[in-house]
Parts: sequence; structure tokens; C-alpha cells
Amino acid sequence: MPNTRNARDGIAAAAFRVVATGVGDATPADVAAAAGVDVADVGLGDRDDVLLAALEWSHKRIARRFFGGTAGLFGLTALRAAAVDLLPLDDERIAETMVELAVWHRSLLSPRVAAINRRERDDLGVLVRGILQDANDNGELIVGVDVPDAAARLVAVIDGLSLHVLLYPETTSGAAAELAVTEEIDRIDRVARGH
Repeated sequence: MPNTRNARDGIAAAAFRVVATGVGDATPADVAAAAGVDVADVGLGDRDDVLLAALEWSHKRIARRFFGGTAGLFGLTALRAAAVDLLPLDDERIAETMVELAVWHRSLLSPRVAAINRRERDDLGVLVRGILQDANDNGELIVGVDVPDAAARLVAVIDGLSLHVLLYPETTSGAAAELAVTEEIDRIDRVARGH
């Protein structure tokens, strides 16, 4: 298989599909079967490579939606759209959350996966902090909000809610998770708080 961008994208997409189906210990052979190619052509050496390819593909999808969904929006309006989009409210986002779960689990055991996962999580934190800083500069936040702390808290709330939507849907529905994210943002919204 030629080493083209399309070929690499096809392998990453296949890795994403395999891992998202709950195969957290997927092998290069699993990816080759999903992609319909010989295992020698996938360019993945081990299970960690598979997980990281799936994570990269997932984050590309999320980034495309993030920038598309927030185009023309600013401050807390952009943050509300982006935050809700990270919740597993449809099949596409459930698959992305399944990949995150597999990566989180493997991060406990593999320093390499942990380092890349931490870097990716830091990138998300930078985006959220940037939006919050813009909102703060525009006077949208209540006085005294610690922007880095608020960003870290929001990401943690989204992660926790995502787990609960997947694992405990009888007590945490998608609608309940969406409301909880909105309330977390309202907590620092000057208008929502009546300031």
C-alpha cells in the first residue's frame, strides 16, 4: 500500500472503528482486517500504536466539529456549543468517547500512551482556556473567575458526565448531561448569575 495521506487516514479510521467497538486491546491485525489490507501495510507495531492512531483520528473529527460548530460564535456562546458537542449524545460521539475510555485505561499502564494522552488533553485545555479568556476579556464572566481553574473544572465535568452517560444511562441521560454542562457554564456567566 502506498504511504499516502489517504492510505494513512484509512488506517487511522479503521483503528478508530475497531477501538470504538470496545476492542481496547485491538491489534494491528485487527486494524488490517477492518481496513481490508495486509497487516504489513498498516504501519502499526503494537496495541499502543493502534490506540494512538484511533485517538488521533478521533481528535481530528472532534476538531473539525469544534471549529465548524463555533464558527462565527464568541465567548460563552462558543463555549456552550463546544462543550455540549463533547458529550456522547449520538453514535458518532459515543464512538469517540469509547476511544477516550480505552486510551484512559491504557494510560494507567503505558507511559507512552499516558504522555500522548496528556498532551492531547492539554491541547483541549488550551482551547477551553482561550475561549474563557475571550469571554472574560469581553466582560461575560463574573468578577474574580480563575480562568485556568474554570477551564480545568469544565473539562473534568464533561469527562465525568460522559462516563456517566455511557455507564449509567438510567440515572444520567444525555439531556441531563447537557443541562449539567450548561449549569456549569452558567455558574461563571455574569448574565446568568444576575451580575
